[in-house]
Amino acid sequence: MARAGHASMKTTNFYLHLAGVVFREEAEALERRLLGQHANP
Repeated sequence: MARAGHASMKTTNFYLHLAGVVFREEAEALERRLLGQHANP
């Protein structure tokens, strides 16, 4: 929250949720690259 410059945790949670929805495929691809193809069967 402080690092992002948000005044409230509610705002931070909104952006964290949005990032999880919007960037899910990218996060899963990164996880596969870092942990190997068997990370998410």
